[in-house]
Amino acid sequence: MVSIASGEPLTGHLHIAYPILRRRIRQYLAASRGRCRIGITGDLRETARDCDGRYREIALLYRTRSPGYIREIERRLRDQFTDLCDTSPARSGRSDGQPPYYCYVAWNPKRG
Repeated sequence: MVSIASGEPLTGHLHIAYPILRRRIRQYLAASRGRCRIGITGDLRETARDCDGRYREIALLYRTRSPGYIREIERRLRDQFTDLCDTSPARSGRSDGQPPYYCYVAWNPKRG
């Protein structure tokens, strides 16, 4: 079962949110057992089902009503963390449903 981390996703301008999101992902990765998945979703339940069995934690990072903003923030984050990210562009998620859209990170926490 996938657990959803507490905390509200960021909103606002990309140039302000991006450095904060990078720090948050670094914190999650520091507490993880390896690789992560960065993606976008409009349906958290569907995403949690898709991640179940591969990842144990999901955190919503960013929320917007703009499909362009969500794709851009996802692209930047995947580019930044490409060596630690399992996400291929085809598996990253969808932004073609109804807003709001979310960018998320999924990972497996360290044991102990």
